[in-house]
Amino acid sequence: FLYDNLVMTLSVHLDAVGLSIESHRNEDFLQGLASAWSDYTSAMQIIHDILIYMNKTFVSQHGKTPTHELSLQLWDQRILQRPFIKSALQRGVLDAIQRYRAGEREMLVREVPLATTMAMDIGRGVYEALIEKPVEEDTSAFYRREAQNAIVDADCPSFLRLVERRLREEVAMIDVYLFDTSKQKILRRVEKEMLENQVDALVHMEDSGLLHQLKAGDYANLELMHTLFRRVKNGHPAMVSVLNANLLQVGEAILKERGSGPMHQPSSAAGPPSSSSAQAQTPALSQSLSGRSVEVVKQLMHERTMMDDLIRKSFKGDKNFANAIQSCFEKIVNSNASMPEYVSLYMDNALRRSMKDRNQEEVEGLIDRVMTLFRYLEDKDVFEKYYKQHLA
Repeated sequence: FLYDNLVMTLSVHLDAVGLSIESHRNEDFLQGLASAWSDYTSAMQIIHDILIYMNKTFVSQHGKTPTHELSLQLWDQRILQRPFIKSALQRGVLDAIQRYRAGEREMLVREVPLATTMAMDIGRGVYEALIEKPVEEDTSAFYRREAQNAIVDADCPSFLRLVERRLREEVAMIDVYLFDTSKQKILRRVEKEMLENQVDALVHMEDSGLLHQLKAGDYANLELMHTLFRRVKNGHPAMVSVLNANLLQVGEAILKERGSGPMHQPSSAAGPPSSSSAQAQTPALSQSLSGRSVEVVKQLMHERTMMDDLIRKSFKGDKNFANAIQSCFEKIVNSNASMPEYVSLYMDNALRRSMKDRNQEEVEGLIDRVMTLFRYLEDKDVFEKYYKQHLA
């Protein structure tokens, strides 16, 4: 009898409280809701203390809901599920967040944290349905509009700095208004709209995209791109794809431009030409062969050094990028049957001439770079035969 009367009395009381809360409008609504919640929880604490014996005996024996949990359930059913209160509460929270995102942070709405705490106190499921889900959906809509507007006018680095700032601001907003359990969900919405859906446009952006920054040596902004793109599943694959395609194109151009002309096209079976045929070459032809070989190897080493700098300075030694770049160079080096001879002629030229005016450190650095290309060669035995011939 006592328990049933408690339920009935609380229900009637909360219906009256709901009408009182609904009389508040606009900015007074959240304040009225927070005040009513505070009064209710204080009263229920006293009632819980009075009925503690009933909780220990009747409630536990008959499988009833304890008074504390009962009070929370009734508040949810009789107050928060009222259409006007539910709508006004969500609108108040979303308006406060919108003002925060617009930069109006001098006067934070202190009732919003009270309202979100109230929802979480009633239950995480209530908080997620009443507060978190609407905020997630509003976040997607807000940043979808922002991304669509910003991508039109901003260059790639400026857009990424905007994303970086917005992510930082969202973390601060969540700390003020929401719970940490919402952080990853909200940030994921920002990342999807501002990064995942814009990846292709950003990496290919004319005069500011990935390749433009690489050619300009803009390692700071490339590092920012690498850091932010790590947050989305299609970010790094898109960067790898662009770098690979560009590197293969550059390698093909180097070999086509510098490697043209009459060159030996040996196979591993045939080996290099005999010493007698090599001696029959004219000095002019031999010098031409050597000059083209040196230029090919020098340019490939330059590209390799640039990629090494990129991975070291901007990508923090990222193994996925390093492996992709290595695979590209292997394809480039082994796409031309004359590469063993090119490398051999370059080494011969370097040992005979270029190293005379270099110090020990420069010589070791040069050899290391050449050996990097050498390791990519599949026909190392052909290189060995050529090198022995040139050394002789």
